Amino acid sequence: MRLGRKREHIEPVLQHLVSLSILEKIGEGEQAIYRYIQPEITSELDTSWQKV
Repeated sequence: MRLGRKREHIEPVLQHLVSLSILEKIGEGEQAIYRYIQPEITSELDTSWQKV
């Protein structure tokens, strides 16, 4: 772990962020890599929906 924290302290936080789809976990165990998932951005001018 390169975050400067003990694994037992950071692991629950990482798992929570994965469950919220903020991070993606690639791999397992000590070799796992966590990657940020960039949210989709929609414009207020999105006209893909139809007005009734």
